[in-house]
Amino acid sequence: MGFVSDPVDDVLGSRAKSAVADCLLGLYREQGKHEAILSMTGRDVESRELALEWDSLTCCWHLLGEAGAVRRDTVKGEVLAAIRELLALGEQATNKSITAHLDTDKGNVSRALADLVRDGYIVKADKIGRVQTYNLGHRS
Repeated sequence: MGFVSDPVDDVLGSRAKSAVADCLLGLYREQGKHEAILSMTGRDVESRELALEWDSLTCCWHLLGEAGAVRRDTVKGEVLAAIRELLALGEQATNKSITAHLDTDKGNVSRALADLVRDGYIVKADKIGRVQTYNLGHRS
C-alpha cells in the first residue's frame, strides 16, 4: 500500500480527540483492491499492522498475517498470492509452478516457501513423485 496510515492522526484529523482512547484501529485499503491493512495502536495493545484480504463470497476479512511479512510487494507475499491463484485454478502449487506463475528466480521462491512453511502460512502437502506440493496453512 502506497500511503502512510496512522489511526491517531486519522481520528477526525486531530490528536486531541484520540488522546482519550485506550485503543485505536484503522482499516486502510486502496480503492478497488481486495487487500487492506489493519493498523492498531493504544495504551493496552502492542502497535501492529495486520494484512487482511476481503472475501466477497463470505463477506468477511481474512487475516493474512503481519503486514510487513505478507505484503503483496514482497517475495513472500507474491509467493503466497501465487499459491492462492494456482489453487483457485485447480493447479498444483509446486516450486516450479510458482516460479513459472511469477516468472521469477527459483532460488527466491524456494527461500520464500521455506519461510512461509516455518511461519505457518503454507503447509507441505503430499509429494507427487519427488515434487513437493504446497497448500494454504492455518495462518492464511
